[in-house]
Order: sequence, then structure tokens, then C-alpha cells
Amino acid sequence: MLYSSSVETILTDENQGIDDILASMDCLSNRIREQAGRAIRVSHAKSHGSAVGKLTVIDNLPEHPAQGLFAKAVCYPVIV
Repeated sequence: MLYSSSVETILTDENQGIDDILASMDCLSNRIREQAGRAIRVSHAKSHGSAVGKLTVIDNLPEHPAQGLFAKAVCYPVIV
């Protein structure tokens, strides 16, 4: 299957949800800046586990998956 934007279904209120999250983050950032007197990062990514390995793309894949990263036989280092 070739990639197509038709494979994604955007929910009716998805953009509003994103706007709400951004507004909440902005509000928290402003509150912390007022309390601390300077800008401080209020959130950051937290890693709860990870694995190191390799992704091996095999040779002679059918045409539909042989695209992008999977276009040729190769081994990629991965961290997940």
C-alpha cells in the first residue's frame, strides 16, 4: 500500500484538543516565569525504558513495502 493522506482520520475536535494543550502549556509556562522571575522549562520528555538494537530490511521486498527506509536491503541501528 502506498502512503496516502487518506489513511489518516483526523477527528472533528482534534485541532481544538491540540489548541487546548498548547494553551495549558503556555499558561503553566507564564505562571512559572512569574513565580521564578525568569523563564524555566516546565516540562520535558521522560524516558521510562529503552532498548538498543538493529532493524534489518531484507532484500527483495514486494513493491508496495519497498519504499523509503525499506527501499533497499540494509541494517539500521535503532533505539526504541
